[in-house]
Amino acid sequence: MMRLWKKTPPKQSSPSVTAEGEAPTVATEGWTKGREFAQTAVSAAILGGLLAGPTALGLVLFGPEPSVVAAPVSTAPVGVTSDQQAAGAVAVEVLEAYLSATKDDVTALRTYLESVDQSSFGDAPVEYRSARLVSVTQPDPASPATAVVSAQVKTSNPSEKDPKRDAKPESWTVRYWQIAIGSTSEGPSVLGLPTETAAPTPVAAPESAYTVTVSKGDQAYETVQAFVAAQLAGSGDITRYVTPGVEIQAVSPAPFDEVEVKELKATVKPGSAPGNGDQVHVQAYAVAKTATGSQPTTVWLTLTARDQRWEVSALDPAPVLKLESTPTTSPTSVPPTPSHT
Repeated sequence: MMRLWKKTPPKQSSPSVTAEGEAPTVATEGWTKGREFAQTAVSAAILGGLLAGPTALGLVLFGPEPSVVAAPVSTAPVGVTSDQQAAGAVAVEVLEAYLSATKDDVTALRTYLESVDQSSFGDAPVEYRSARLVSVTQPDPASPATAVVSAQVKTSNPSEKDPKRDAKPESWTVRYWQIAIGSTSEGPSVLGLPTETAAPTPVAAPESAYTVTVSKGDQAYETVQAFVAAQLAGSGDITRYVTPGVEIQAVSPAPFDEVEVKELKATVKPGSAPGNGDQVHVQAYAVAKTATGSQPTTVWLTLTARDQRWEVSALDPAPVLKLESTPTTSPTSVPPTPSHT
């Protein structure tokens, strides 16, 4: 029998095991409705901003008790109903209770589902961490919502029994479950146990607009190389490579000792003697180095020409995607920037 999400469970005896230094994912003390609402609402609000969309929905829990003041529905992301938000919040807690259940203790799980066969669970809880909502979908307002929740589950490595193989004795594997959540006048209700499912199919990335490879000796390449070295490694004065009037600050303190651009691509071919106001978007793939190691990074920039040289006029927050209107023959012209006085 399904149960409405409204009961206060007693203290849990089998919390999950988390990574060193992390707080347990599953609460180890009894909670009241007010406390539970506060904890869930904070997590839900954060994930709501990240996952808002038609198929990946955020979490904002609306408490059914009159004593709890819930956020107005008007503050929810466009297209997200309060029922869907609550379903996502409850689904995460259901999975935590499910993975923590043992044949000796299913108290937390019975908060959501009364008809749980206690004898079907193992002697020890599943060791997991980082339970997170992946998506919430609902065909129509009258249908149950389906939430997909992921968690990292601790798995043993068979090679730990073979000393001749150099491998870690354990690992954490991301697994996924879907949970059906109904909606009633009293709040969300869990319609069944979590069902393990395959990982969501990755969505193909839109086609990049950076289709032109810029040669290492080109002026635009040299400008980008000098700029990223100044920005990330503190090599030189960054203002020398930035359009006058544009504010771009170097990272301080510099996180790297050296940064080298390995590949530069542009939306159009940047000219060697560009006219004032010509503009092009570029994507730089670089390797940043320290005394102890290195790591790759990607930087997106807008270059604008002034006095026949390229300068950085914007540190773009995201890449330019290929659209029908993307120019393919020459840089875009914009009003020229006044020279330094």
